[in-house]
Amino acid sequence: MLKSYSLRFSCALILILGCTLSLPAQITTGEITGTVMDQSGAAVAGATISAVCPDTNQTREVTSGSAGEYRLSDMAICVYKVSVSSQGFKTTVRNVTVTVAQVTKADFQLQLGERSETIMVEAATPLVDYSPGVNTEVDTKAILDLPTEGRDFKSILGLTPGVQRSPGGGFLDVSINGQRTSTNNYMIDGVPNNDRFYGNELVGQPGLLGVPSALLGNDSIAEYTIQQLPTAENGVKGGAAINVTLKSGTNQFHGTAFYFGDYDWLNANNFFSTTRTSYHNHNYGGTLGGPIIKDRTFFFINFEAQRNKSLAPYNVILPTLGDLQAVKDLFNCTPGNTTSCKIDPVPGTPIVTNQNNLPMNSAGLALLKYYPCSDGAGGTVQCDLAAASSTVQPGGFTQTVLLPDINTLPGSFIVKIDHKLNNKMSLSGRYLYADSVQSGPAFGYTIPPAKGSGLGADGFNSIVPTRVQFAGGNLIYNIATNKILDVRFSWSRFSQILAPNNKIDPLSLGVDTGPLSPKDFGVPPVYASSVTYGNIGRFNGQPAESRPDGPGQLPG
Repeated sequence: MLKSYSLRFSCALILILGCTLSLPAQITTGEITGTVMDQSGAAVAGATISAVCPDTNQTREVTSGSAGEYRLSDMAICVYKVSVSSQGFKTTVRNVTVTVAQVTKADFQLQLGERSETIMVEAATPLVDYSPGVNTEVDTKAILDLPTEGRDFKSILGLTPGVQRSPGGGFLDVSINGQRTSTNNYMIDGVPNNDRFYGNELVGQPGLLGVPSALLGNDSIAEYTIQQLPTAENGVKGGAAINVTLKSGTNQFHGTAFYFGDYDWLNANNFFSTTRTSYHNHNYGGTLGGPIIKDRTFFFINFEAQRNKSLAPYNVILPTLGDLQAVKDLFNCTPGNTTSCKIDPVPGTPIVTNQNNLPMNSAGLALLKYYPCSDGAGGTVQCDLAAASSTVQPGGFTQTVLLPDINTLPGSFIVKIDHKLNNKMSLSGRYLYADSVQSGPAFGYTIPPAKGSGLGADGFNSIVPTRVQFAGGNLIYNIATNKILDVRFSWSRFSQILAPNNKIDPLSLGVDTGPLSPKDFGVPPVYASSVTYGNIGRFNGQPAESRPDGPGQLPG
């Protein structure tokens, strides 16, 4: 079994300078800009602009310039209470919403009066994006309220103009503005969430049949943004930047709990069956956030798990006991034994099919016990030469087979800590751990093992156990109103196995795997192509066991 640990470290410091130059779009934060004027429209220089996030009491303060302009950069997402005061004018207060990677413009018009007097503007500043590029923001309400398949937030990416997502999801399933699906730059809180082995996302990457092998719980997402024309600071890839911002704790304790259940007795009958397909899906979890030290240190945790089990029915042609008898007659028809030979009607002589007295292949006979045969009346029996019957019509028989599809996500756990060092410096860190085991027919039409073969109904499934770990941290230092130091880092580990769900040694069946370890193969794929497009064994082309490298990184 291959084990691969991958650590990739890089570090970037973003030092933004210049008082009149526009700041590039922040990856993990937003920005408030605007102009302070008096009632006549003249600029008010030297006004004090203060922004307070009520959730954490985080405060930022700047002074308007000579033209009345001001800029509050690198602001954490929040609905800020922004107040503007200046000598000889009343203080004006309004709510301003900040979202990730977007610039919110909030102009203030001050009225003459005492500074101690306050004017409350009840209407919040409309959220209009003034940042460069084409950005789309989806908030937590949309993520939680819109139906998402499998609680995967990527299910609603298709609502964004320019985004095409494969129906039902899957591997490398998102294309933005016609670019290759491997060029998307996935991020969590501004640090890369990319699997550089495949080019897909790390957390949320599908494991089998398009089902995510590690979930980033919807309840943990504050919002996500799609920058279709990302700025150079995003780096890593040239495609669109998809950044997920995790929720943070506040000065108040908040928590949620949820359970979603789906059962077969709630569903209609399957199209191919007169009975309801056995199915259940349990999805449960919750969140908790609050203060560790009021106004300074906060925590947020999220837990989510899934248990999904179903039987996938489909029609497939199975060889019949009559087909077995036809094969048996073909081998028994030799020059010395023409009893089972067909008669050529013109000369009236036997048609010898086994001229060289070839024996049946021992490996084929050993594999035959795993193949189910139709009894010609809708029943399924083990393919056994001793049970071959000339009374059953050869040529295959169409029957409905059921294959188990199991997705078990024991747990996806996220913890995030935010700490304010002082009014100018803040730290945040996060850690995600997710485990899952998926089992299902990978591709094509796999026929389940025959009863009596020693394998269960899922014996020919592919299994994909996956473990994902992701850790990251951010340091933000507001050196001055026009100078910001932003340092980000992350480490990640991705471990995944793709293997057959049986440990049958092919050597015991007479199949030589050469220098490769036979225990990794299981029952090899066998196709009765003259009768059916279905097959037994693992899917063709599957590597024995693979554990691709996953990225670990320290980006900023």
